[in-house]
Amino acid sequence: KVPYVLMHMKGNPNTMQHQPYYDNIIKDIIKFLIKKIDILESKGVKDIIIDPGFGFGKTIDHNFSILANLNSFKVLNLPILVGLSHKSMIYNILNTSKLETINGTTALNMYSLSKGAKILRVHNVKQAMECIKLNEAINKNYWMKISVINTGNFKLDGGAMFGVVPKKLWSRTNHSDQNNLCT
Repeated sequence: KVPYVLMHMKGNPNTMQHQPYYDNIIKDIIKFLIKKIDILESKGVKDIIIDPGFGFGKTIDHNFSILANLNSFKVLNLPILVGLSHKSMIYNILNTSKLETINGTTALNMYSLSKGAKILRVHNVKQAMECIKLNEAINKNYWMKISVINTGNFKLDGGAMFGVVPKKLWSRTNHSDQNNLCT
């Protein structure tokens, strides 16, 4: 078995960026996730990872609000995945190109780890591993291997996206081939 990644998205890919609105973005996403988690658990899904869905039906302000309040998602008692790598929220704020967002991505990844993220979906594995090692030194958390996350049709410069998976999550699964945990 592999964990189920439950990502929030407002609308669908064709409508998600058409003036997204929330009464309270954090509460609205948590309510959405709770409903979906209940459905998944009622169907027997045990290993669930939550993803607040940076960039999926959200403005730049929404994305930074989620990031600033990422620790609020800990109330769900599930691992939090963040996918900030090369997002428009970075290159628009920094007034740079998508391909020049390594420093911004690295900074936001480190911040995410400090706010409770347990899995990073990234393009630049070396920089993400450096974040994790530094976070480990600060918090004494011990992280494990890198595992490829299937991202469908999304590619940046032909590169794959990778996820960094914590040791605690490895041990929560019954998956025999842990090198392919998230594929």
